[in-house]
Amino acid sequence: MNTSVNLGRIKIETYAIQRWQVSVEPETTMEQILDPAYLAHRADTMTVGDRVTCLWEDLSNLAELIVLKIGVGIVYTQLLNQTELREPIIPEEVVAKPKGKSRPPIASAA
Repeated sequence: MNTSVNLGRIKIETYAIQRWQVSVEPETTMEQILDPAYLAHRADTMTVGDRVTCLWEDLSNLAELIVLKIGVGIVYTQLLNQTELREPIIPEEVVAKPKGKSRPPIASAA
């Protein structure tokens, strides 16, 4: 049994598949995204194995899909992972820090 991969079976990912990103409206559900008609407008440009990253516009969720099958006007995908994003916790001193370089105050000529 051969334990190494055949050279024709290993490729740089950027040459093998495409990665897509969808800006998802906040009210859209995962069920709607997984509907084969959701990505139908891209059926002619996608290939099996492509990845689709879905980022909700309100930054509430992030999901990754894989394209499994493509038909005329339909794209079948499967959810690989989904993460509910939370509001970042930013320390107060970072929020209050002014942007740009800070300079010492100019001394008055008195």
